Amino acid sequence: MPKDEYDPEDPLELCGVGLLTEEDTSEAMTECFIDEFLRLGHDARQVLALFRNRHYTGMNMVFQNRGEDFVRAKITEVFGWWKRPVSWEEASEETPPPAGDESRLPVAGDPHEGVEEQRHTQPLRDPMGNPMPSLD
Repeated sequence: MPKDEYDPEDPLELCGVGLLTEEDTSEAMTECFIDEFLRLGHDARQVLALFRNRHYTGMNMVFQNRGEDFVRAKITEVFGWWKRPVSWEEASEETPPPAGDESRLPVAGDPHEGVEEQRHTQPLRDPMGNPMPSLD
């Protein structure tokens, strides 16, 4: 069978199914999103920027439906599971960045912007806080 055709008889064919439910599953879904991106090395500000980005449909849906306070509380909770403290005072949008340090702040449209400069100023760490090996 050609690769681009769906075969309903193939038991290994990946098939996504949406299930309607009256239960609100957004809390568990939010925790999974946060945990995934934390394990990928994102900090709290970058994860929040992903929730604000409309191109991340599931994350943005939670942000729109539950609000920023809910998302921030969940980020703090999940980062706490991994013993990663979150200080929102540093990440506050009202606080201007230090002079000459604009490249280190994530932008809502592109959470990866400024990551290259960040690599050279501080070592990358895994969710447990250990230094990650350099892949350069």
